[in-house]
Amino acid sequence: MQPRLKRYKQFIENEYLSGLTKNKEYLLDLKKELENKIRNKQFKRILFTGMGCSAIVSDIIKG
Repeated sequence: MQPRLKRYKQFIENEYLSGLTKNKEYLLDLKKELENKIRNKQFKRILFTGMGCSAIVSDIIKG
């Protein structure tokens, strides 16, 4: 089993960003400039907020 931070890093780099910009289930209405920054990995952090968010992220990472 990998450390949690390593799993987060792999998930965010390989799955989360592509799902965020190409999601078919919901519309984020991102401006093109912001979408390009996300695709080009110009951000160092992603902030998850909301009730139950950590549990949801944990479940996603565990698969």
